[in-house]
Amino acid sequence: MGEPLQTEGGPPVFTLSLSGGGLSFTQQISAEQLAGVMALALGVSSPSPAKTGAGGGSGGSVQAKSTERLSLREYLDASDAKKIPEKIVAIALFLNEHEGAEMFSRDDIKSRFRSAGESQPGNFPRDFGVAVSSGWIAEDHAARGSFYVTKTGRGAVESRFAADVARIQRRVSRKRKGVRSAGDGTE
Repeated sequence: MGEPLQTEGGPPVFTLSLSGGGLSFTQQISAEQLAGVMALALGVSSPSPAKTGAGGGSGGSVQAKSTERLSLREYLDASDAKKIPEKIVAIALFLNEHEGAEMFSRDDIKSRFRSAGESQPGNFPRDFGVAVSSGWIAEDHAARGSFYVTKTGRGAVESRFAADVARIQRRVSRKRKGVRSAGDGTE
């Protein structure tokens, strides 16, 4: 990265160039974006927008993403969680990633629906069970009543509940309905 280019009356513009392994990339970026790229490259926290002269960078600034707080509502919207079991695992992952909670209880999740502006689930125990049966969350064997997000659960949220993930949930739901139907016919 060299000296900034001066634009007529505007903020300085820097040229970012990356090359190696047969790949070459060059892009004009603002001072704000440069600060974010440097922080990312050096593995340090990005400076705040106030320290870098925030304000007219093009959207997609690395530093803007790393310094902004994310609400649970925004997280649920971004995850594309539509069904209650999907929302349960998304809330659990939010607690892990944004509040540092590696473990959670059923009540921890249930109480977060209201704080996200969601109505309370009509049958929370069933929906929590579907999230467990889907392999998205699991109970810690060493601490009864404490749960964690599984690798499968993290993948489901990160894929925004892709079609193959939804199939797992439907399969688990059908199994549960089949068990109930068999039980209802024997009475």
